This record gives sequence, C-alpha cells and structure tokens, in this order.
Amino acid sequence: MYFYPMEIRPLTLENSELALTAELMQTVYGQKTRLTESYLHWQYVENPLGPAIGFNAWDGNRLVGHYAIIPVELSGKEYKQLWYWSLNTATRPEYRGKGWFPSLAKKTYELAQQKGASGVLGVANRMSYSVFVQKLGFHSLGALSIYLSIKTTVDNRAYITRNIQEVWKWRSKNHPWQHQRSGVYCCLLKGLPLISKIEGEKTIWGPRLYVALKKPKNKWGFLWPFSWRPSAWEVILLPLKPMEPKFLESIQVELLDSDAF
Repeated sequence: MYFYPMEIRPLTLENSELALTAELMQTVYGQKTRLTESYLHWQYVENPLGPAIGFNAWDGNRLVGHYAIIPVELSGKEYKQLWYWSLNTATRPEYRGKGWFPSLAKKTYELAQQKGASGVLGVANRMSYSVFVQKLGFHSLGALSIYLSIKTTVDNRAYITRNIQEVWKWRSKNHPWQHQRSGVYCCLLKGLPLISKIEGEKTIWGPRLYVALKKPKNKWGFLWPFSWRPSAWEVILLPLKPMEPKFLESIQVELLDSDAF
C-alpha cells in the first residue's frame, strides 16, 4: 500500500537503521545477499576515510528506499582529491516506478558536493546504467574488461586511480582471499586467480585474469569476450567540479577499486 506523504531522510548509520537497511537488502536481493547488518557496518562505518552518506525513503516507520555512497581518495601524479564511490541502492518492489531512487541520489550528490568532493564514481550493471546516465547525468568511461595472460604487464603511473594503501586492511577484512606483495594485489574469485590492482608499473608471471578499465601492455594474451561476463560492469562518473576531458581519459579502475566485488 502506498501512502502519502513519504519522507526522505539522511542516513544516521545507527545500529537500528542498519538493521532495517539489511532487511531491505534481503527483501530486494534475496536472503543470500552479503549485505547483512555487519557487512553494512563494515562498509558504512568502519571506512578509514570516513562514514557513508546517503538518504533513505520512509513510508511511516517502514524503510522503502535506500541509497549510499562511501568516501574514496583518487590520486595520481600531482593529484589527490576526495571522491565518493556509488555503492548500495534498493527500493521495495511495490514502491518502484515512483522516482524514489533519482530523488535519493540527487540529494546524496548535493551532500557530497557540500563536503568538497570532486565527483562520484561507480560501476553500473545493465539494470542501473540507464538511470545513472540518462537521469542523473553520469558519464560512461567504458566497460571493465577481462584479460587473460601468462605474462601481465601493467603501467598505471600515468593514470589517476583509487588510492588503496590507506584502506587496504579495511578492504581486505571481509575478503580474506586477497593478498598484496610489492604493489601487486591478487585474489581468488570463485577459484580463479585474479590480479585485482597494480600500483605503478609491474609485470606478473603465471596464468592470471586482470580486470580493469585500461588494458595492460601485454604482447600476447586473450581478451575475455564481453558476452561471457556476468554483468555489464560499466564504469560511470559524475563530476561535481569542472573537469577537463583529458582528466576523464586518465582515470583507471581495477577490480579492487570497485566495491561491487
């Protein structure tokens, strides 16, 4: 039943609210979703760079819509700025088609701008891509691609990418299968060995999958067909400050950068 008026309120991140958010996530994505109360606390509260921000839609005391983004740091040569990563969104099925997600998102981006953020980044799936681009003004930077090689050479020195050093312990807390050595971050995903992030310029030997926006410098290898990927994995960006086109072209996104994984 849909009642008026609905209320839109900012996130409080209190335990009672996180419990209701987890219940909403289970309703929308199923009981097997990883978005439990403890997982949301890890994402929203324990981030060393600061708490999540966002808005909820309420029908009385019932949480019916949710959107949250988390602070991240993008860095590169002579560049270091606060950004936000588009994270979790959910709307109860009976409340869809009312425009609640765009309303929550716009308020969230206004708040991020007030906090001095340069922009919002994210990875969209097929369902959410059109909403982000057509209704919220995001730019598409391209799709994450999967490369398979026995010798993977990556040079990220010229790119602007998510700084993972300060948040590595936090990022790996809920993903014990991840490890790093000398600026190379690797993981197992469904039993497959993946290179999840590279700092600087590195060459990694051995059969590996590498997931990224910018392709590696391999002399030989195999580009995983797009039709074999489980989702569209479109990298999207919303500038909150003026940006040159060449800046957008210099952004690199890898597997470990995305909180969708």
